[in-house]
Amino acid sequence: MDKVGITESDNFIIQVSEIITYNEGYYDTINRNDGTSSSIGILQWNGYRAKNLLKIIISKNEEQAKAILDGTTILADINKDDDFWNSKILDDIECEKISELLRTEEGMKCQYELRMRDVKAYINHGKSLGIKDEKALAYFADLENQLGCYMAENIIKSIDSGKELTIYEILQASVSYSDVLARKQRPMYTYKKIMNTAF
Repeated sequence: MDKVGITESDNFIIQVSEIITYNEGYYDTINRNDGTSSSIGILQWNGYRAKNLLKIIISKNEEQAKAILDGTTILADINKDDDFWNSKILDDIECEKISELLRTEEGMKCQYELRMRDVKAYINHGKSLGIKDEKALAYFADLENQLGCYMAENIIKSIDSGKELTIYEILQASVSYSDVLARKQRPMYTYKKIMNTAF
């Protein structure tokens, strides 16, 4: 995607975004059973967040979306409530069709833009919790993308108030939540990846 005119802050968001995406997948990646529902795209948007992404992509080129999604009920399903999507497991045909939609020009552009907004929100949430170091913020952003804002915040709050919120302290706190992480090795892998990245 075009990076002309980006600010220093934008560049940090891009770097963090790319670390998270490396953990999650490609533009057309679909995880059929990611907990209680399916996850899609470069940030593996899950449940109602997957619905919201699809609605944005479809709105950019409705005729194209209709052609690609023909033979599925997705166009009707995106108007259903969040509870429906929070328990929706995509079938094989839906996975194939949605994957095709995700890798269209519109699909990739919408994912890139939404990823920037979401990761910026993760970083700002981390700052509001008192995290100042960029490496610690990057690690927190990856946590929030996996676990959601509530659980990511609980991990930070579990750290002794007398300790500085460094990436190492957040890593140690997150390890105790490893039973709910999609990949058991992800905390240490992400830690090493961030430590080897120059922000």
